[in-house]
Amino acid sequence: MQLLTQSFQQIQDELGKQYATYLLQMQHLSNEESASLMQFNDIPNFRRAVKRWTGQTPSQLRLT
Repeated sequence: MQLLTQSFQQIQDELGKQYATYLLQMQHLSNEESASLMQFNDIPNFRRAVKRWTGQTPSQLRLT
């Protein structure tokens, strides 16, 4: 039996990816609104995190 393990960071990243996708695609919120709800204090950091999580910028993600 193979035990699947994920680090806390991997779980946190997956949840961040899902929440950012929901806010940007489903709720059509701006970067500023999404970043605020996700408790980012800095918009560029939010953009970098979304790019790292999804491979797309928030603007690109919003269009898909």
